[in-house]
Amino acid sequence: MSDVLFDRLKSLGEELIIQMIESEQQESLTLDFKANVEKPGEPLFENEGKKLTKTGRRTLAKAASAFANSMGGVLVIGIDCRAIEGIDCARQITPIPFLSRALSTINNELHSITVPPIGGIEAMHIPIEGGSSGLIVLSIPRSARRPHRSSATGAKSYYKRSGTSTVEMEHYEIEEAFLSNLAPELVLTFAIISSGSGGSGAEPGERKFSFVAQIIAENFGGGLAKHIFFQCQQEHHVLRQFGEAFNPSKNQIGVVDGVQQVALPSDLVVHPGTKRIIEKFPIEAFFNKETNEMRVGDLRCKANSAHLFEFVFLISAEGMRQKRQTVEFELRELISSGTIPAK
Repeated sequence: MSDVLFDRLKSLGEELIIQMIESEQQESLTLDFKANVEKPGEPLFENEGKKLTKTGRRTLAKAASAFANSMGGVLVIGIDCRAIEGIDCARQITPIPFLSRALSTINNELHSITVPPIGGIEAMHIPIEGGSSGLIVLSIPRSARRPHRSSATGAKSYYKRSGTSTVEMEHYEIEEAFLSNLAPELVLTFAIISSGSGGSGAEPGERKFSFVAQIIAENFGGGLAKHIFFQCQQEHHVLRQFGEAFNPSKNQIGVVDGVQQVALPSDLVVHPGTKRIIEKFPIEAFFNKETNEMRVGDLRCKANSAHLFEFVFLISAEGMRQKRQTVEFELRELISSGTIPAK
């Protein structure tokens, strides 16, 4: 949502700002307004926009830390807020003079307002009535390197967004944020590969086509994925048993209450930013050219149908909470992979 708002502000500029004022736009988890002068005698910029004041640096650093440690968001500098029924709403424009210089100052400060620096912040200015004053808008993304600490004097802490407010993070929240950077995050996908054709099926006119489904785990987290364990449920009995395609499989494989379970050996790991095959299983499909019908497991359908095979996984690893994932492939993937002459 914050990306959409930033793009709209970039496109509509002053027109959208006026709409926000007239509609008394509310602040939110991902939207924060700041006046150019936070308190009487405490502007955000000095020296004709060439420098942030202590107040300005503190305001910018706290907002950047909070958005990056939360869901990301948009910071609009140059709009004063007032509480309406307990919720801060946009009330009036407090334009920033020497707008271009002020924007340059902010861009020069972005690398030093938090520790570590936040990547991907985008800043722009919106002139008011075509003049040299106006507003500055920043798009601050949720950071994969969180938590980020404000480095501003008097505000050297970790912040987050809580409703419409910026508040200090609790100790346990900071600890969890640090640990999340060291945790693996596995996402599963399939690769369907033909392993040949030939032979007849159990029913007249059928021809057998064989496939191997590779289960691929990709680690999007920051930690090494080891001691990987997963369970799988699926329909139509397409998956008979894991381990048949490994000769022999080093994985520990079992079935409990009809659910396939697989524990990978401790030396099979997935490094951050990489992926690897963690299991395979065979698929047998039978095609009848005369009727243009396919039979896969206990499913029988026309070969040109848009059937989807779903496999529900529960996967975990050391340092990673158990996660539910649905992995799918379409019937036409079998047809194209196995060059089945379907109509």
